[in-house]
Amino acid sequence: MDLQASQIVQLFDKRIAKGLVLDLGMGNAHDLAFLSKAGREGIGYDKDPKCVINAKAIAQRYNLPITFEVSDIRNLNFPTNKFVAVIAVNILNYLKKVEIDRLAKKIVQALVPGGLVIIQAFNLDDNSATKSNGFDSFKYWFKSEDLQKVFSQMDLLYYAYQVCRSDCLPSKINMHGDQYRGTISFVSQKRRVL
Repeated sequence: MDLQASQIVQLFDKRIAKGLVLDLGMGNAHDLAFLSKAGREGIGYDKDPKCVINAKAIAQRYNLPITFEVSDIRNLNFPTNKFVAVIAVNILNYLKKVEIDRLAKKIVQALVPGGLVIIQAFNLDDNSATKSNGFDSFKYWFKSEDLQKVFSQMDLLYYAYQVCRSDCLPSKINMHGDQYRGTISFVSQKRRVL
């Protein structure tokens, strides 16, 4: 099995320090497995028990230092200054805006100085945002400036707001045929204490 991480995680792999990485809504934990194989430790949360079972199997197969827990990310509290990176790929759309704001504060507090937050989410230009076709569980569609506002106390490293045909994305995202997918990729760094 190939430990292929999401494009945004691959792009910033070299900028993530050795240490503990937190993955929120990790699915099958390919991002965590990729980073762990490169020498980092990981903690992953997902509320789907099947995802956690699959992620544990991957970690065992490759003998990776990752722990997993079934949990709703809205109910988590994190230790202060603990993680070198927090990953949230295609998960924040399931939260309400107020829940995103609350989680963002917890993420910033949980990052070590110099730590990265790496986010990918669907934006308002995704045609699923305006019609019901399988993404009914999404609570929030991001506007271009949302993540920059929520993480304004951090230094922006990367931002991409894109719209493309769904066939330009990985098959696991292209679930609804010929349509347009709008995504935001966002990376910010917690300011170092001087």
